[in-house]
Amino acid sequence: MFEQQTAIDVPDVGKVFFGAIVTNSEIRDSAFTFEIRYRIVDVKNGNLSFAGIPDLKDSVFSLNHITGIDKIEKKLENMFKLKQLQDTMLRYISELKNSTTISNDSIQLLMHKIIYSRTLKSKTKKTLRVIYDKHIVNNTLSIIQAFNKIDSVVADIDDKVFLERIYHDIIKQIVENKSENV
Repeated sequence: MFEQQTAIDVPDVGKVFFGAIVTNSEIRDSAFTFEIRYRIVDVKNGNLSFAGIPDLKDSVFSLNHITGIDKIEKKLENMFKLKQLQDTMLRYISELKNSTTISNDSIQLLMHKIIYSRTLKSKTKKTLRVIYDKHIVNNTLSIIQAFNKIDSVVADIDDKVFLERIYHDIIKQIVENKSENV
């Protein structure tokens, strides 16, 4: 994982650090991927943060190990769209300023994705259920506080990356739902 040294200030939300995550599975049917990742640090408490990664299908590029040269060249052209991808993510992030606490719908969606995940380890699911019951169910946490609380108990890198995809998906849905209700 790589991350910018300089943050972008998003008023009333926090500092956003953009970076990239590069993965290369050596299994023949898997892929080499390059994805945008961001980390939001709370504007009021610099110790609170969480990261998000768009869905794998929205990666900058993904190359199967059997991809031909002509297709590789075409897929690598997406590297020139990094600014556009960053701007889209910043739009979602800036909308968080209107969400003082995480909604019950978002909490339910988060827990549904965690509980029914086939990717997360059983131990992680149990730990997250305890965090939910102890801290999140009362619904007084901001999005950053809630995601930070969950992130703080997860040590497995694969589980963290999976959760970062869920966080981004929930942020995207919050923004899209607000747009539909306006």
